[in-house]
Parts: sequence; C-alpha cells; structure tokens
Amino acid sequence: NSPLIGAGTADILLVLAPGEYERNNHALKPGGIALVNSATPITGLASKNIVNATALAVTHNLPKAVNLIFCGWVAEHAAFPYDFSQLQHAVETAAATPAIKTANLKALEIGRQEYRV
Repeated sequence: NSPLIGAGTADILLVLAPGEYERNNHALKPGGIALVNSATPITGLASKNIVNATALAVTHNLPKAVNLIFCGWVAEHAAFPYDFSQLQHAVETAAATPAIKTANLKALEIGRQEYRV
C-alpha cells in the first residue's frame, strides 16, 4: 500500500514481480491498465498486458536488465505517458560507462521489439 497512491486512483500499474499484481491491483482506477512481467497468464488480465521480460533478459544474456526490457515494452503501450525516445534519452545520459549504456539501450530495444511481435 502506498501513502501516495490511494485505492482506485492509478492510471497505470507497472508490475515487475507477478505476485505484486494481486497485492496492488486495488490501486487501479476504473479503466486503468496493468502491465505485468510474468511467465504465466494472470486471471483477469489480457495477454497483451503481460510480457516475460525475465526470460527475454536471460535469452539475450542481459540478466541485470529485466527492468529496462520491461520499460522498453511498456513505452510502446499507448497508455504509457512517455515515449520510447524519452526513455532512450534517459538511459543515454544516466549510464555510468559506455558498456553499460550499450547494454541498457539494447535492453530497451529488446522490450520495444517484443511489444511489436
């Protein structure tokens, strides 16, 4: 439970751990959208709102980049208030090293491409 987001007030719920969806879906307002990282379907949630970012990270040898793969995927959803280029710019400016920047940009693009499949 968040002291900042009351029940039924969230436009979007971003969930990196599937169990957190059940714990936090009460925060969604009517018509809100949940986007979830999960290996399995979730009852009551459309498959288009679920991605297995964890498996993608393992497949692409980017085990520390689950969150960025998820972000790249999320950015393609119309309901998300930021576009892919804004996330890309944030990654480009925040990376500590050129190698991290390259890996993080790759992770964003993997997520983006997964949405388009």
